Formats: sequence, structure tokens, C-alpha cells
Amino acid sequence: MPPQLRCSEPLTAIKSNPRDPLTPGLDEKRTKNRFYQKVFHQRHPNYWTTHKRTRESPEKQSDRHYKKTYGIALDDVENLKISQSNKCAICFQEAKLYVDHDHETGQLRSLLCSTCNSGIGFLKENPDILRQAAAYIEIWKIKHGL
Repeated sequence: MPPQLRCSEPLTAIKSNPRDPLTPGLDEKRTKNRFYQKVFHQRHPNYWTTHKRTRESPEKQSDRHYKKTYGIALDDVENLKISQSNKCAICFQEAKLYVDHDHETGQLRSLLCSTCNSGIGFLKENPDILRQAAAYIEIWKIKHGL
């Protein structure tokens, strides 16, 4: 087994890659980061092989996430996708779907694409603001003959 590195040893223990683009101070930062990574992996050699999340399948991780965040199982999300024909509930485009929920009550609403889900979030989930935004776009199109 190689000798244990200690944090108090000089940072010259690891040489930086000469092909890295050198920016003032960046080389020392990379060297320091690599040094501490090496120390960590020497102290915890089995960290990634025994870590709980790396042993779970992606489906199990998703199921845990949905249960913790929304209180529903992965099967419920899959059933909702089927009922929506794998399409966003707003724009009806086929895309990766995300759970949309009310931030005040935590109640699940539907599955939306990233764009629609972000749009609702950026407009503060306020129906009045959403209507004003729609009216703004319609008026602009009428004024410009589109």
C-alpha cells in the first residue's frame, strides 16, 4: 500500500498536467484540488463501491426521489405518462416530462415539458400574470401583422 499523504505535506506531491490551459492561479488551484482528492481516496478507498446511491438502480433512485419529493411512486408517474400519451399537458409536444406540482399545497398537477414547467415557475404560478403574458404576445402579433 502506498504511504498515506497528509494534508500538511507540500502541494508538489502531485504534478499538474502541462497540457492544461494555464490561467494565473488556476494551476495551483487544480494541483491543490487533485492533492485533496488523492488524500480523500486514500483514506476512503471503498467510498464509491459502498456508497448507498451507487448500488441502487436508476429506477430505484427515481422511485425514491418521487416518493420523497411528491409522495407518489414511480409507477404512478409512468401511468400518468401513459394517460397523457407521453406528451406535455400544455403544449402537447413529445419531450422528456417533469412533474408539475403546486408549490403552496404540494399537490401534483400533471406532467409538463421543461419549457412549460419553467415558464409557469418563472411567471410565479399566477394565472393573472399568465393571462397578461398571453395577451401581450397576441397584441404584439396583431400590431406587427403576424
